[in-house]
Parts: sequence; C-alpha cells; structure tokens
Amino acid sequence: MAHILGFGSFNDIDTHVQEPFFNALDGDLSKVRPIDPEQDDGCRIGGIGRYEVGRPVHPDNMPTRVRREGAGLKIYPKQDFHQLRGTPIMSTAARDLIEDMEPGVHQFFPIEVTLGKDDAPYGTYYKFYTGSRIDTLDRSRSGPYTAAGLCTAIGDPEGRLVLDSERIGNHHIWCEKYVALPGWVWASDAMVARLQASGLTGLKPTRHVPETKDL
Repeated sequence: MAHILGFGSFNDIDTHVQEPFFNALDGDLSKVRPIDPEQDDGCRIGGIGRYEVGRPVHPDNMPTRVRREGAGLKIYPKQDFHQLRGTPIMSTAARDLIEDMEPGVHQFFPIEVTLGKDDAPYGTYYKFYTGSRIDTLDRSRSGPYTAAGLCTAIGDPEGRLVLDSERIGNHHIWCEKYVALPGWVWASDAMVARLQASGLTGLKPTRHVPETKDL
C-alpha cells in the first residue's frame, strides 16, 4: 500500500480557534525555478515553487526566514511538520529521518522560524522538495486518463488508482509523474511506518493507494 502524505495537520485538536499560519519574511516561492525546466510528457512542471513535481530546484528566491502567526502554542503546539503556503516544511528530526531512508535524493533548504510579532525563536525547519519523479502507475488497473495520458482517478468518484510495486522498487518518497493533479507527495509503506513509529507530529497519510503487491 502506497500513501499520499498530508503535512501540517493538527489532527487531535478540537477548537473553534483558527489554525496558525506561516508567512515567509523573505524570498518568494513563486519565483523558485527547477534546475531542469524542460517539460516532459508527465504532469506540469511550471510553478514548481508552490508544489511538488519531483525536480530539483535552484536555491534562488528560497525563503530563509518564516514567521508563525495566529493562534498560540497553548492551543496549537509546535509540530515537526507545518505548511508554508500549502507546501511542507519540517523539523531537523524529520529531515534526518527522510535522509536516513533516502540519502542525497531530496532537497532540504534551511529556514529559521520565529513566533509572533516579537519573532521569538521557534526553531530551524527545512523547505522540502522531492527529488524523484517516477511513473509507477499500473495502467491496466488505473483510470480514467486524459488525452495526454494523465490519470484523473484522484477526484473522480468512479476512478481507480493502482501503483506497480516493482516500479516503486526502493523509492520511498516521490512525485507520481502521470497523475493529473501535481503537488502530491507519495510515500512507501516503509517510509510511513518509519515516520509513524518515530512519533513525529503534524503528518498524516491523507489517502491510501493500493499497489499490485496488495492485490
């Protein structure tokens, strides 16, 4: 079973108070560009600063300072995973775990996070970009597809998505090249089991995706 990951989730907090948010104090994610900008026949490469497409990026325009604003720590405690404009940032412990599973594959750009208008120290986090863009679709069991060959099963109540376990191989975090909606972070059973066992906070599998080994 593969997984699509969700980041920055305050899972067990029951309150009417709006969740805190994170704002970059420098840099500009919308201007972050891939090292290799050439579009292949998979999901869209453009706008890489805002979401995951599995391509390494230039460090230019990457935020280095971020402020947590809104609700305080008594209601929403500090977590290992948060979101910056809908994209994942993570603690040193989270980075180290992922690096241990897949050394040298992904990118982690350091960010100093502060708390509130006084900019009290919050900790060092890392802006994360997946470094694997692969095709693991079992096309005979997945669908429907666009004319360009992208699977639209996500968001289609009648769609089906099955991944080929052999194609996943030893990959643990990746971007699925031929899924129509880019931006998802995909993870292996082994990665999710390791993350859950670690006690890291703010992360949850938002969707379980069957693999051929499960059928």
